[in-house]
Amino acid sequence: MVKCGQLPNGVRFYSQYESSSSLELPVIVVNAGSLHDPHGKRGLAHLVEHVITEESKTFDSRRAGALVARACGGPDDDILITTSWAATTYGPSDMRRRAHARELFRMFSSMVRDPVIRHATTLVEKAAVHQEHYLFGEDVIVDRIRDALYEATFPKTFLARNPIDGYMEDVRQLKLSDIKSFVNRYYIPSNTFVVYFGPRHEEVKALVANEFGTWKKTDGKKWQKFRLPKMLGGFEPLKQPQEREVTIAGMHQHHAMIGFPTETYLSEDAEALDVLAFLFSERMYSELRSKNKKWEAGAYRTPVETERTFGHGIFSFHFATLDERFLVKGIETFREQCQLLCTELLSPEEVEIAVGFLYDYLFKDSFTRWTEGLLESVIQAAANGDTHLERLHSRGERLQKLLKRNGRQKLREVAQKYLSGNSATVIAKPS
Repeated sequence: MVKCGQLPNGVRFYSQYESSSSLELPVIVVNAGSLHDPHGKRGLAHLVEHVITEESKTFDSRRAGALVARACGGPDDDILITTSWAATTYGPSDMRRRAHARELFRMFSSMVRDPVIRHATTLVEKAAVHQEHYLFGEDVIVDRIRDALYEATFPKTFLARNPIDGYMEDVRQLKLSDIKSFVNRYYIPSNTFVVYFGPRHEEVKALVANEFGTWKKTDGKKWQKFRLPKMLGGFEPLKQPQEREVTIAGMHQHHAMIGFPTETYLSEDAEALDVLAFLFSERMYSELRSKNKKWEAGAYRTPVETERTFGHGIFSFHFATLDERFLVKGIETFREQCQLLCTELLSPEEVEIAVGFLYDYLFKDSFTRWTEGLLESVIQAAANGDTHLERLHSRGERLQKLLKRNGRQKLREVAQKYLSGNSATVIAKPS
């Protein structure tokens, strides 16, 4: 079990003791991601992440670079400096030797607490964000299609529809004052937490207090223009089907991605949606890959995914094929399977397989032998409203309830709630 604590100034911390290891994993998280980007400044949270990790008042760029190279192999190796919809993280991506972990913690703490924000650094990092946008986004086919799916699924005023790295026309116009205002609004004690695995809880408390105990900042609410945009209230199904078609040069396969909006991270349907996604993926694999014998047709991967934050939720399916005619078959098969999940009960064997895997390997093992998975789970929970980790710790219990009486009926009801309405579909074709 992960223990929780909080300093008097509002900084929260989460720990898990590892008695047999001399390794530690400290990560600092700020509750500010792309969902917090102001209108007209999409990509600001991501740019802030880039700029403040260059140097701080106690770690200049040379010293910071040397430490990251020695402890992690460099800025692109075992490092977790990343922006998501809900949060931005700073730390190593897995366990490090104690001395290195603590020095990294000191460095990232100082960057979050006392960043040095320079105009020259801003210019450098804006250019880097521009290159990253194409390297890991625009030129990655699946990511480009996923961005189009989000745009089709969510209303124009909803920030989850925008790419995490933002719109490059917005990023190019961002100013030094925008970065400073964002930091003053969100990089404050009450909006920051630490995940620190390895030491005992009281030692983690002392380490966090040593870095953040005296941290005081102006109340972020005073920065009115950076207030969190109004989110959708609960689950809102699509009023009509949404379809997008894009043409991508240099692509060989035809792609389809289909999505339904769902409730947010704290939804009572979360575990049922995850079980349905697991089973849906298995069924689509059987239908689109295992039953195909034609050379040009069929599919290789058929992933069904659920993504939820405090501000949005989506249930999506993706496949690719060389045969354009098979693209139509795949979409029809998906809709047929949606109908089956909404009308027929799943077999006990199917439910046991899905729940068993999700419980044993994605839930239980994360607390005992999968540190990176637990880190991701804690960050996601704490950043999206489960600040005391009550839902995270009870996830296994809620999964196992689906194996008991009325569990299969619950799964059918959840399928009816989300998968019987209108969907958003993006089709990508080679030019």
